[in-house]
Amino acid sequence: MNWQIEDAAVLIIYVLIIVFLSVKFKAKHWEEVFISRKKLQWWIAGASILMFWWNPANDMMMMGILIEEGYVGSWLVHNKLIAVGIAPIIFAPLWARLKFVSDNHFILFRFSGVGAKVLHQFRALYVGYVVVVFLSSFGIIGMSKMLITVFDLSYENSLLISFSILALYLLKNTFKQKVRTDILHAFIYLATLVITCMFIFNEFGGFGGILSDLKQNYENQIKLVPESTSFGEDGMLSTFLVFVLVQWWSTNVLDSSSPEAQRYMSTGNSREAFMAAFFPVIVGVFIMFFVSLIQDTLMLSYLKQDSMPDSESWYIEGTLSYLPSGFRMLALIAFMAGFITTIEAFINWGASFLVDYYRTYVKKVESVNYQKISYMSMYLILSSAILVVIFNDSLLSLQKLIFSISAGVGPVFVLRWFWWRVNAWAQLSAMFSSLFFALSFDLAYENSLVFQTFIDDISGMMSIGYFPLKLVVLTILVTFSWITVMYMTPADDTAILKRFVKQVQPGGIWPKHWQSGAVKLSKKLFLAILYAIINILPIFFIWEFKYGVWWKAVGLLTLFFILIVYILRRIKT
Repeated sequence: MNWQIEDAAVLIIYVLIIVFLSVKFKAKHWEEVFISRKKLQWWIAGASILMFWWNPANDMMMMGILIEEGYVGSWLVHNKLIAVGIAPIIFAPLWARLKFVSDNHFILFRFSGVGAKVLHQFRALYVGYVVVVFLSSFGIIGMSKMLITVFDLSYENSLLISFSILALYLLKNTFKQKVRTDILHAFIYLATLVITCMFIFNEFGGFGGILSDLKQNYENQIKLVPESTSFGEDGMLSTFLVFVLVQWWSTNVLDSSSPEAQRYMSTGNSREAFMAAFFPVIVGVFIMFFVSLIQDTLMLSYLKQDSMPDSESWYIEGTLSYLPSGFRMLALIAFMAGFITTIEAFINWGASFLVDYYRTYVKKVESVNYQKISYMSMYLILSSAILVVIFNDSLLSLQKLIFSISAGVGPVFVLRWFWWRVNAWAQLSAMFSSLFFALSFDLAYENSLVFQTFIDDISGMMSIGYFPLKLVVLTILVTFSWITVMYMTPADDTAILKRFVKQVQPGGIWPKHWQSGAVKLSKKLFLAILYAIINILPIFFIWEFKYGVWWKAVGLLTLFFILIVYILRRIKT
């Protein structure tokens, strides 16, 4: 692509603003690398969570899914919206009552004995390093594909440049600087979406013609749910049911034990944490709407051309091709900012685990320069992620791997807050067995003809694909494993449990005289169900707006706002 002087001017302005924010909000204490020591306003935390959610790599992966499988395949990603409401209603207020440098320290606060120490060390190294390396690799793949598309680089050179850019950004990757930089990135991203839509629709003569063309010529591509009432040979209904009935609770860490927890713990109180979690959902509808329109346009243009470029990279390539100079650089910065924001968040979060491990088990003295150790940990994660990306360049395959090694762990992360019987050995067995069974399943399928034939026969009989079948099997095995281990091992120390309940007041299944806040939890569960409906409604609203009946779209949008108002009036944190 040809770059003009306007593009250079936009880039220079952006770099100067980043330098200013980095100098102004420089961390003065090592703990500020990972958490805010002062109260973080809800709208700042919310904007940071928003940018963490909207990673362009997800949009690129979705672009590939839409082109290859159509809207039905998108439920691999959209199913997690069912669980999004659990965090604002239930867990964000609970995290706000805790003030840990790393959310991994929650383990030593909630559990007791040898099991707590073993779990704390295992999760610090496994999640803080191994899992975070894979999560960071996901964003780096998207970032590298963007550089290949824009600058016609080789894959190796794109990785080298990606590493160099991220290495420079890590020099400012403290929590205090990052959340404020995220505000700038959120503004750039939202503005870019609107501007991109304007130029793309102008190029195609309005979105009405685009949608009409898709409806007439690519009807199968835009089906939101399988129309067949039977499983059929294509297995789409079976796959759809696994995604919406199993995957959302099985493969996701539902209690926000993620970079989101850092932001919730940095807010002033439970109400602020709720608002920080609620803000991205409202703005997310706006983003989802415009991204969907852009993706539909790009899908149409891709399907009509003779050449077949990389379907995931097409989201970047197609978008930039319709923008004039100046705005093209703005879009490139928006994409770059989205990648960097998410990668930074994961690396910072993972490094907090490693530093917490180092302080707890290696060197506990305060004379150690923990800020230096923090940055060394971040560079270790980044370097390892680059090595992973060298051997894998598919966003979808990496995402499926991440889902596989977390299958079945979701329930135990939720129940540990609300059920006294869940102990450290239960969580440890869930995490370890998920990893073990996921790797064993793939190895057995690839190397054992007997096992491969058995799985293929079940797939054919149930009309279900390999990946969704694997998710179901892993979920059953992991659930059986952690429940068995839980009842074979002793419960946690009563004093530790009482301390947890007294400070957090989570509600749930505790001895009656502990005053655990059980009444609040029952009300919040009802609101969480409504919130799940709120998060799913925009998908159907946007689809009805584009391809369905207008009055259904209006009705869904009206219901969306009614439920939001109801929740805001009823929520008490």
